[in-house]
Amino acid sequence: MDYFKKILRFAKPYRVFALLNIVANIFYALFSTLAMISLFPMLAVLFKQTEPVYEKPVWKGLSSGKDYLMEYLNFFVTERSGSAGSEMPCCSWSFWSYPCFS
Repeated sequence: MDYFKKILRFAKPYRVFALLNIVANIFYALFSTLAMISLFPMLAVLFKQTEPVYEKPVWKGLSSGKDYLMEYLNFFVTERSGSAGSEMPCCSWSFWSYPCFS
């Protein structure tokens, strides 16, 4: 235990950096989760697990926000995949996300 106290004495100047590291790790976990959540609707449309949405959804209020978001993501992916082929949204997502996550 005595060695641990000696080591902690050298770590005191880095307390601010340790707290910033914890905050950065929380943001990383949050944004990684959001990235995966946004990827699922695109994969569902690309692999034909959901119906393609060809008309832009209409906002009906805050109570149906989740449905609106899912329909809008399906609409967006359907619109993009129809003009450039089904692999285009996946390729563009991987191209733009590679610098962010590596």
